Amino acid sequence: MLEKIAKVFHAVSDTYLSRIKPLNFPRFHFISKNMEQSRSLVKRTRSILIISIVILLGALLTGIYVSQLSQDDQSFALSSPITHQPTYLGNPSYILGSGNVFQNGTAYSYVRINGSAITSGNAFTVYPALNVGLKGNNIDENNLTAEITFTGTAYGTSPYWLNFSLAIPSIDLYLSLSQLGVASNFSRSDVMLQHFAGAEFFLQISNVVGENNEFELFFYIGNSSTPVPQLAHGPPH
Repeated sequence: MLEKIAKVFHAVSDTYLSRIKPLNFPRFHFISKNMEQSRSLVKRTRSILIISIVILLGALLTGIYVSQLSQDDQSFALSSPITHQPTYLGNPSYILGSGNVFQNGTAYSYVRINGSAITSGNAFTVYPALNVGLKGNNIDENNLTAEITFTGTAYGTSPYWLNFSLAIPSIDLYLSLSQLGVASNFSRSDVMLQHFAGAEFFLQISNVVGENNEFELFFYIGNSSTPVPQLAHGPPH
């Protein structure tokens, strides 16, 4: 009897189990895959947002910096030029004298140099005449100096060039300039001063004269309307 009951139970169990559908595991796999894709999309979106914020902040800070420069660094008219006498610091043996030439309200500072004594690499500090005012965080108009370095020339050729380098650290200006050693028209070199609304630094020399190959090196700050000085050959008087 027990054996019959057991056989019937097994038969019913097999029939019932055969009708049960298996779990749909692929559906769970699909959901998991979608979740991974969603997390990846969120990460990419977050990265794009971070990069965009960094770019916007950089542009904003750059705009603030440029605006600050335009506000802090300016040039403006002066009631009268600012000059110094002597026009240089120290006592270099190759500098024979210095002075300022005033013409029609414009000032031109200079040093008189012994061309036979100065050698390549000699540097000296000067006070350029200011014909326009300069306003900025690092500017002291009454003590604005420039360092000029003689970088050599080719004596014995005609015409020859006198070469200089110029540095004004307070306004971050560094450059090289050349002047014709025999220039009857007293041509000048000029460079724009960045952030100072049209201000320019000028450098020029007089004709080389005398037994010591003397010449005057002129240096002054003005703008495009600053006239070329009317110079005479030899030391100005």
